[in-house]
Amino acid sequence: MFVMQDLRFRILTLCVVPFLIGSGLVLLTALISLQSQTDQAEQQLAETLLTHKAPDAALYLATEDWIALAVILDQLAQATGMGRAEVMNSDNRLVLASGKAPARHVEYTASLEHEGLIIGKLSLIVNQAPSTDAIQALLIQILCMISA
Repeated sequence: MFVMQDLRFRILTLCVVPFLIGSGLVLLTALISLQSQTDQAEQQLAETLLTHKAPDAALYLATEDWIALAVILDQLAQATGMGRAEVMNSDNRLVLASGKAPARHVEYTASLEHEGLIIGKLSLIVNQAPSTDAIQALLIQILCMISA
């Protein structure tokens, strides 16, 4: 009777362990792929926002229309949810900003050109997506424990 239960346990183990390891590897691959796609989408969104707002920001910076420039920065900061938009002049000094920079952030910039001259830059500082490093490490540890 004891030998039969031991054999059932071994057969069950031989079936379940490879399934768990395979599932963990598939989950890890999917997680890495999803993180890559999220990063690309975030970058495309930031570049699109900057591309559409940079010409107006350059015009308002050149004409020193601070109210209109502040409206553009407010729109950019609100479009990112929790982010900061700022305009720097050609000397790299902060001219105007809106929003609050998150602790972990990524910065995207676009040059502000007016009449063929670069008069500053428009920066969009957004919250960096949570890193999957901790989740990946946890999955790898689980896979190692199952393998052992």
